[in-house]
Amino acid sequence: MGLPSEPMMEGCVYPDRVGMNIANKGNSVEGVNMDYPHHSGTDGRIRSLILRLRKKVLNGDKIDPFALGCLCHLIQDRAVHPYSDSRYQDFMDDVARFRIEYEWRRESLPLWDGRILNNLSDMLTLDNPNNPVGALKEGYQKSLAVLRSILQNPYLPDDLQKRYAHCELFLRSHKKTRYAYWMFTYLNPLAPVHFVLDVNAILSRDIVKRYGYIKKRTVLKGIILIFAAVFFYMTHYSFLGLWTLLFSFAGIMITTMFNVPEELITNLEWYLFPGNMNNNRICYTRTATHSQ
Repeated sequence: MGLPSEPMMEGCVYPDRVGMNIANKGNSVEGVNMDYPHHSGTDGRIRSLILRLRKKVLNGDKIDPFALGCLCHLIQDRAVHPYSDSRYQDFMDDVARFRIEYEWRRESLPLWDGRILNNLSDMLTLDNPNNPVGALKEGYQKSLAVLRSILQNPYLPDDLQKRYAHCELFLRSHKKTRYAYWMFTYLNPLAPVHFVLDVNAILSRDIVKRYGYIKKRTVLKGIILIFAAVFFYMTHYSFLGLWTLLFSFAGIMITTMFNVPEELITNLEWYLFPGNMNNNRICYTRTATHSQ
């Protein structure tokens, strides 16, 4: 992938150095904790690291191969038994007798988009608990697929550009609907709660991303509205409750009218949308360029 090998190799063993209390760079990498045990809460750590590294790609920042090595360690730990398992040492000794095969490098691997974050549990299952060669292949190929996905082109792919263009045209042509959403959602006592949920939408300058974030929070807003309804019913705040329920419900119903495709909502944090391109500094680093 054109990555410098030395910092990558250092990163690949660093989480174990943290566990042995001989770490020299601290116990976190890119803000993600590397403390033992690595087999506990691994999906959450991998997810956080993937998101932080992908955000750097979108911002045009340089990716440290050391951090990629640490990510590989976490992924590959999922392909073998944990250290506490009685089979650990024998299994690792067996794995060490083999090497990456040329054919494995040539096999077609998926290039994931934002869906990778929703499929980590399936992708990182222990598929070869009794097969050292299979575990080596699994750890290698899953690491490669994740790294290639993180370092891929930051721009929205061609197959999603048409969906984006259609969605943008729809949203811009429904100005009254958009204004109605903001009015009903924020002219009621739940406005502070809605603001917290909509903060990404409010900060986004891309119209499709903005209403994609809004749709993404629709279910959560509905749940909060149910709790609010119960609270107002129990406390007999009739006028305040009716005002809150009617306006919040209207805001939620209007949200369903924003026709943002699920494929775009899934990739809100994975790609740069066209509306963001004039407002983001895009400069390919040497690492990102090699990945393409």
